[in-house]
Amino acid sequence: MTSPLSSSTGLIESNVASNQFNSMDSIALITKQLVARAKEERAEVAVDFDRGDFIRATQKIERLTRFKEKIANNVATVTKAKGAVTEIKNTLLSAKSKLQTMIGSTSAETRQQISKDYDDLIKKISTVVDGATQNFGFRSVNLVGNFEGGSPENNKLLIPTRETGGGALQFEGMDLGVDFKIIDEGGFTWKLDKIDNKFYQHTVVNDLITKTGLSISADDLNVSSYDPNSGSITLVGSQPLSGTLVRSGLNILTSEYHQNFSDDTLVQRAITDLETAITKLDIDTPPLVTKAKRLETSLEGIDLRIKILEKEKDTIRQEELDASRAVSLAADMKLQLTLNNMNLLTSGNNAIVENMLSLTSGVAKGPGVFGFMGF
Repeated sequence: MTSPLSSSTGLIESNVASNQFNSMDSIALITKQLVARAKEERAEVAVDFDRGDFIRATQKIERLTRFKEKIANNVATVTKAKGAVTEIKNTLLSAKSKLQTMIGSTSAETRQQISKDYDDLIKKISTVVDGATQNFGFRSVNLVGNFEGGSPENNKLLIPTRETGGGALQFEGMDLGVDFKIIDEGGFTWKLDKIDNKFYQHTVVNDLITKTGLSISADDLNVSSYDPNSGSITLVGSQPLSGTLVRSGLNILTSEYHQNFSDDTLVQRAITDLETAITKLDIDTPPLVTKAKRLETSLEGIDLRIKILEKEKDTIRQEELDASRAVSLAADMKLQLTLNNMNLLTSGNNAIVENMLSLTSGVAKGPGVFGFMGF
């Protein structure tokens, strides 16, 4: 027969088990709701990119960057011209130094070698000038040469120095090349193309030089006579050419127009030409160099402003991240405290249930033979 006490205990245990199941279900539901609320209380975004100061800094950086891109070709042209001026002057000084070592020399071999070295240096100047050309789409600009016969704007630049306007630098080009032309008796102009080594005939119309289609190979042409004072020159070969030689740019000629420096008088004449060219450089180029430095300073100022604005954006990002971490940390702590309290309540409920179960179980049987006897 089943004891009433025993059956009551089973009933309580069954009810408790049922209550524990319901309690755990409720705890799970509450926990889900707490986690959902904690998520709502956390920061929605780590960084608020819609902050007014962040947007303003970004817009300023974009405006400054667009301005730099807008004047990039102009800046490149000026930079090339400034570098060319320095290199041309150094080349002129080297050429002068070479010729000075020739004076007094009686060695034909030495004079020939120095003449070759001198010609190489003069040709280098032409290369430097050519390298200073900057292409603007279909337009080419060179501030140190290569603009004769081209449109006037090809040796002028007006460069803004502020993205908001109100400041600009104007650069006027100058001819620092090593070039010449021969005007024949018929008034036609002959210019030497250094690439294919041919003299091409040109006509001049409204200050623009245009090829006529006639040419003379310079491969077998030699200087028969040249008067530096009048410019009268005669070139002999399979197709002779004569007329008046007009120098341009730095007004320097290679050794063949100085009779290959056959005597010291001719060497000294070439040295005088170099000194005149150096003086021209010292007089004409300082404005270009000074303005180029001002332009560089202006660009450095823009770069500095961009750097400061980027730093401001970094500071804003850090402020946003710190604020976001603080909000999220507070939400996490609130959730953790709530869960801790729930754990305490759950533990307390379990203790109450366990006490009730012990009370309904009666007094425990004694040990040994007394227990066996029912005491």
